[in-house]
Amino acid sequence: MSKDYTVVDQRTNPKGKSLPNRQRFLVKQREAIKESIRRKLASTDLRELGAKGLKRIRVRSSGTNEPTFRHAQGGVSERVMPGNRKFSKGDRIPRPNEEDASGNEGSLDGADEDEFEFDAPEFLDLVFDGMEIPNVVKKALVGEDEFEIHRAGFSSDGPPSKMDVVRTMGRAFGRRIGMKNALTKHKEELEKELREIEERIAESHGADTSADEKEAEEIRRDIKVWGERLKHIPDIDAYDLRFKRHERVPVPVMKAVMFCMLDVSGSMGEWEKEIAKRFFLLLYLFLTRNYKHVDIVFIRHTQDAKEVDEEEFFHSRESGGTVVSSALTLMKTIVEARYSVSEWNIYGCHASDGDNASSDNPTTFDLLENDILPMSQYYAYVEIRPEERSRSDLWPVMELLLRGNENIAIQQIGDAKDIYPVFRKLFEKK
Repeated sequence: MSKDYTVVDQRTNPKGKSLPNRQRFLVKQREAIKESIRRKLASTDLRELGAKGLKRIRVRSSGTNEPTFRHAQGGVSERVMPGNRKFSKGDRIPRPNEEDASGNEGSLDGADEDEFEFDAPEFLDLVFDGMEIPNVVKKALVGEDEFEIHRAGFSSDGPPSKMDVVRTMGRAFGRRIGMKNALTKHKEELEKELREIEERIAESHGADTSADEKEAEEIRRDIKVWGERLKHIPDIDAYDLRFKRHERVPVPVMKAVMFCMLDVSGSMGEWEKEIAKRFFLLLYLFLTRNYKHVDIVFIRHTQDAKEVDEEEFFHSRESGGTVVSSALTLMKTIVEARYSVSEWNIYGCHASDGDNASSDNPTTFDLLENDILPMSQYYAYVEIRPEERSRSDLWPVMELLLRGNENIAIQQIGDAKDIYPVFRKLFEKK
């Protein structure tokens, strides 16, 4: 049976603004806002994203026009123009000559539109709108802090707000009928007995009837008592009360671990490392903001790989040779030691410029094909490589893996403006 719900939004409006109008504007400008966010993330230091305060977004002004009613062309109309001292009704206004026309020279690039800025307190909500980590299937109980309130029958006591009126009144109605029937039946039996006694007294013909009269008097008192009981049957008794009972039921929640693997070898220049760190910072903000039970493991690798903390991952200046399989081997070791594949959703994201020791490519392929992908829900490879550079060593390996596996995705970043589109493509809701 369908139910109607009334939702009352009690959130306070931003100062001097209408919240419903603001929400309608955000929906209407969704595509323009996404484009503005893409441009902003390409030019802004991503470290500022987590800071508090308002974020300003620029969008085209054309989308802000409101519909208005206007007179259709044609017909006859008279207008009074204020401030006119030169012309009278019926005068013809001469058309200006081209040489008299003023104005700046137009652009050869075609028409453009002005932009305007507005404050967006929900900036990060807009950045991560419509995104999720894919293929979440494994859930487990992680503690008493995750629970849902479930109905658990009824109880005879509880707060008035939880009283089940229908069930209470139903019990009260049944009790009143049952009590009334029992009392009425007993009263009728007493009245019948009294009539029999009165008939014996009437037919005694002068015999001693004192015992019958005494018994009749007692019965009359009993009838009166039972009559009073019938009049004072309570509408609702404590026995009738029924209250809805609820219990806290633990809820299995999603448990996931994301392995962030960053190539910091010598082939990764300062530009490549900066782009990779921007991408991973965006991923880090996305995970910490949207998921409560997601572990993040940071791995940096050259020819060797090591697990590091957040600070070292984003700021260390270590460099060296390139052996990609070292990071994959460390990921496999950490999963076996700390994350049960039967309980945890395993994710991996690797950023590199694509250079790798040629002797390591077969090992990398085998590790991904036989170990990493079978235990992972999703694995993303991001290659940071300007288009003018030659083809990488690692990209063909990843393309081979795409043919037989659905849980791997590969993308290439060739410029700072590609960071956000690539990030959205990898983690957009399917």
